[in-house]
Amino acid sequence: MIGLTTQQSNLLAYLRRYLDSSGGVAPCFSEMMAATGAASKSGIHRLLTALEERGHIRRIPDRARAIELVDHSDLSAVPVHALLAELRRRDIRLVEANPEVVAAITPHAPQAPAREGVTLPVRSFEPHTPLRDRTGLSAHNQSHAAEVR
Repeated sequence: MIGLTTQQSNLLAYLRRYLDSSGGVAPCFSEMMAATGAASKSGIHRLLTALEERGHIRRIPDRARAIELVDHSDLSAVPVHALLAELRRRDIRLVEANPEVVAAITPHAPQAPAREGVTLPVRSFEPHTPLRDRTGLSAHNQSHAAEVR
């Protein structure tokens, strides 16, 4: 899974399977150690803490084996500003200044207001037409005119 180490991903997959088969009762630390190959209960605790910090699980304090999986299937109800704030908090860089990027990740988001500035008219040109400066001379003609002067 994206953003998880191999051990974290393995533990999360194990938790999904176990919780589905046990009716929502989480495994004990020794079962998680055996399933993941972790060397100690403190290693499992670190993995669970990392999964909780990344929002994949929720632990209920003061209750044994109280681990819930967080459903990430529908993020469309989460406001864009909350998602962007979470990305910033996790130090994940995103080109959020670009309204096209924001529109791509949120198809139903309102369009960003146009940036202030000056719009310059652009004339069409032929691809083989030489570029001209203010005097109207092309780059080739300028070097030739300099030689003639």
